[in-house]
Amino acid sequence: FLDTDSVARLTSENFHTEVAQSSLTVALFYLKWDAVSMAFLNSFVEVAERLLESEVDDVQMSVVDCGEWTDLCAAQVWTDVPFQPITAFPSVLLFRPQQPAQLYRGMLGSEALHRFIMISRIKSPLLLSTQEEVTSFLQEVPHPELSGYRLDRILGLFRTHPEPGSSVFIEATKSLGGEVLSGLLSDELVEKWTAEHFVDSPAVLVFPSWRTGNHPLILPVSSSVKELLTQVRAALLHPLPELTVENLPSILSQGKALL
Repeated sequence: FLDTDSVARLTSENFHTEVAQSSLTVALFYLKWDAVSMAFLNSFVEVAERLLESEVDDVQMSVVDCGEWTDLCAAQVWTDVPFQPITAFPSVLLFRPQQPAQLYRGMLGSEALHRFIMISRIKSPLLLSTQEEVTSFLQEVPHPELSGYRLDRILGLFRTHPEPGSSVFIEATKSLGGEVLSGLLSDELVEKWTAEHFVDSPAVLVFPSWRTGNHPLILPVSSSVKELLTQVRAALLHPLPELTVENLPSILSQGKALL
């Protein structure tokens, strides 16, 4: 399977070079003797070939055989890698130059991974400076490959940058990369939006994919990234959700009894 150009091998020798050359590197850490790893490997290669066929050229799909490159997967001191030791297999990490690695927490299937990667390609958050950009952000699909997916969106309203809370929002959007589309309104648009939607800034507007119309859920700005992430993920959940592997952590984090 690794004879294809769609997947590269990462090793202790070429890791830093390969990651530095691509704006987004998606790496699968696996073990050959682990059944789940090998099953997901097929899905990973399927996504890589799909990206190649759709001419997505800014994503490098890569694999690391942790049975062979134990020092790299253990993140030993001399490897100087931007991630913690890999202790669960399979694991998928997203790398961007000069940024911490992001762990993929979604389901181990080709559709879920493909959706995550395509959303991760989009800047988070997008700075929106015109009403046309806001309309496009809320109503249009950013890439044809995402047309078959239901997309969640969040919008930050801050009058000045940096305003207390804006840095928390920006950090939270990085953690939500691949899960939701995030936008940040410029100063001029904040004035207009607060007046038209009767919202006090600063605020975070959440547009869940299950909610009809452009009537957002309004969240206050939290003082911590962790708190804001919990609030956003709770707001994105349907009032009567279908339990899945993907949404179960968000549901349990609310601390409510399940019926």
